[in-house]
Amino acid sequence: MLGRKERDQLELYMCGSLRDLVPDDHILVKVDRVLDLSWLHE
Repeated sequence: MLGRKERDQLELYMCGSLRDLVPDDHILVKVDRVLDLSWLHE
């Protein structure tokens, strides 16, 4: 039913940053270092 929470539904909460989970040699970390997205608004 819409709006009702199932009893066995798992709630997930994560403390910290997703960046902490990504290794420093990952391709997206390397791209982030050289790509300037400061013009992009959130």
